[in-house]
This record gives sequence, structure tokens and C-alpha cells, in this order.
Amino acid sequence: MHAARALTMFMCIGFFFLVATTVGADPRPPFRMLVRSVEFSDDGKLLVVVITRRWNSFTDSTMGLIDVSKGKWAPVKFDMGFPGKVLTATFTPDGTAAVSGREDSTIRFSDIGTGKKIRMLKTDSKGVNCLSFSGDGKLLLSGETGGLVLWDVEKEKPIRRLTGKRITSAVLSKNGKLALSDDEEEYATIVWDTEAGKPVQKLTAIKGERKDKRSYYSTQIALSTDECFALQRETGVAVWDLRTGQQIKAINPCGTNESVAFTRSGRFVLK
Repeated sequence: MHAARALTMFMCIGFFFLVATTVGADPRPPFRMLVRSVEFSDDGKLLVVVITRRWNSFTDSTMGLIDVSKGKWAPVKFDMGFPGKVLTATFTPDGTAAVSGREDSTIRFSDIGTGKKIRMLKTDSKGVNCLSFSGDGKLLLSGETGGLVLWDVEKEKPIRRLTGKRITSAVLSKNGKLALSDDEEEYATIVWDTEAGKPVQKLTAIKGERKDKRSYYSTQIALSTDECFALQRETGVAVWDLRTGQQIKAINPCGTNESVAFTRSGRFVLK
């Protein structure tokens, strides 16, 4: 059924291009393009981008690489497989592979030179929403509908599962001993001891924010390079000292932020 639908859609797109070219019209199909996620490689030379394309009731998503120095798409084409929309993507710490989390509950490692699949991890959830590596690349944290999973990358097996409900964002510390996650139903950022498999802190709303439940969770978080601070995104930004569990700074800009990240110096930037 899915294959037949996809084939029909691509035939329709091809026909649209043929007709538009014949009559001299703009041959671009009426897609709505949305950038779902972006992530830099550690050396800053490449950017992996996940794009969602919508055309009427048809939706798919894919990923690609941008050569930052040239400001152009890199020529590599990834073996996307079928089915499975891409929900998130990142790089391995050594920069040799792009890793994608899929709607079909798989995590795929793809060679950034050839686009070929290197390995694939299979989860029990209904989609992988976020990914984060330890500094040595041996551990991988995946955020899923049912919680967090800590993986042994080389053995391709889960080490530990951390109970959650709907994880929207997660980050793993460089040593792999600490994780932070946002749970859409908990309305908070949770700090985890990954070795014990238990939460150790719960970071809630930004000071001065509205008091309805919706303001008590964030959709993206980050750690500074020294891993002393966490950044929580809601309709503003909160900086926390993880050593004390206290919020030390709050910024409430106009509108809604799309994402947040720390620079290497420890100063944060909104994107």
C-alpha cells in the first residue's frame, strides 16, 4: 500500500514537471518545505539537515549534507531505505557517519562519503525523536516516545532504558554518565544518572513565565562544553547550574524560540 502510494505520487510529480516545462510554467511542484533539524559536525565543516516536504496530504522527510565553506549541498546522496521518515539527525563524534532517527523506529548510521548504510539499530518505540553521543562515540542516547535508551554502539545493543513518556529532546554528557531530557508530558527537564538509571534532578519553568502547564516543559536543551550548565528552551531561555540545581539566568524574548545551543566558549546562542 505504501509503495503503491509513493509510486503514484512520484508519477504525478513527473507528470507535473512534463506539463509545466511544455507550457513554459515554473516547473517546481507546490511543496511546503520545513527544516526539522540541523546539526554541525565537530569540526564545523559540515551541516546535516533534516527536511520535511509536504504536498497536500502527502508528507515525507529526508536528510542531506551542506558544505559550510561553500554554502552548498554536498553531492552525497544517502540510502534512505523505505519506509521511515527521518525525524532527527546528527554526526558521530569522529565525523565519519551521519546518524538518523526514523519514524519506523530505526537508527541508521550512514557513511558521509558514500551515503551507504553502515549499521542500523532497531528500537521498540514509535519513532526516534532525538540522538546524542558520548564524547568517545561508544555510547548513544536516543529519545523516543517511550523514554530514553542508552546504546552500546559497537555491540549494537541497548545498555539501559530510562522510563519516560514522550521525549522531545535529550542530550548526553561527554563522559556518558549524565543525561538531560525533556518530556512533553512531565512538563520539565529531567537530569538522569545513566549508570543508576534514575532521575536526580527536575528543572521546571522559567521565572516569570506564564503559569499554565504548557509553559513547564521545553522542546530543546543543551549542555555547555564544561557541562556545568543546562539550557532549557520554552518561550524563553533558562540557564541552570547543575551542581546546585538552581536557575541562574532567564531570558524571555518576544515570540517563540526555534532552538538553542551553547557556543564552544560557553556563551549561548539562539537559532
